[in-house]
Amino acid sequence: MANRKRARKQNNVESEYYVDDTCIDCGTCYWMAPDTFKREGYQSIAYSKIENEQQQMSAQNALLSCPTNSIGAATQMRPSPTLPSLISENVYHLGFHSERSFGGTPYYINDYGGVMIDCPRFNQKTIQHLRERQGLKLQLLTHKDGIADTGQYHREFNTTRIIHIGDQCNKAMNWERYLSGEDDIEIEQNLLAIPTPGHTKGSVCYLYQHKYLFTGDHLCFSRNLGHLIGFKNHCWYSNEKLITSMEKLLNYDFEWILPEHGAPYHASPDKMKNEIETCLNYLKS
Repeated sequence: MANRKRARKQNNVESEYYVDDTCIDCGTCYWMAPDTFKREGYQSIAYSKIENEQQQMSAQNALLSCPTNSIGAATQMRPSPTLPSLISENVYHLGFHSERSFGGTPYYINDYGGVMIDCPRFNQKTIQHLRERQGLKLQLLTHKDGIADTGQYHREFNTTRIIHIGDQCNKAMNWERYLSGEDDIEIEQNLLAIPTPGHTKGSVCYLYQHKYLFTGDHLCFSRNLGHLIGFKNHCWYSNEKLITSMEKLLNYDFEWILPEHGAPYHASPDKMKNEIETCLNYLKS
């Protein structure tokens, strides 16, 4: 929660919530609570008053997930948060985003003994929720930018940490498993690693149950543009590889895109293929 000594941004509306001037524009709050927060310039603001319980719950979850604690509440009368929040079936958004991953979104699959995709900041509420489910056995990294507090969760649960060798770095030394090459790799039955180099050399998407695609910073839905995009303006390895990796995704069926930045996106498999074609046109333009 925001420190009350920090400067409250003047362009916040008079509302139960506000954003202070430490916001890093990671986008967490305005995809989690779009009816309360929005982007203005290079930071977020609260632009709307709370009108119902669902809006307040979403705003409270955004407050807890803000990686820089830049969101404050004008009153202590707040609802209990609903984190982790169910996306569908046994797939969850963990919340509690980390500044060390620039507010990247962490996910959890309640299967195989517990699977975390990318990493939240280390906190006791998440640990408690994991223990109430299957626990934590596997930590899958889509790329090195999502490592955050992976080491602390590894020590807490004795996990197997998995990252592509192309993204091995000082924060990912002596891990339990490194993926290599550009061919698909089966992690568990119905859990597939799809190497998608581009954003980084070792970027990987993970496909679960031929339905949920965890995309890291490879692919997301842009609310501003109204279609799927790859981060061609934030590509740290190769735009050419980014396009090739995006073309590769046309070979798979899935219904959910779960990115590290941006909101989860749901559509039929056929529509997803059309959306990826649109994305490819955008990347090539």
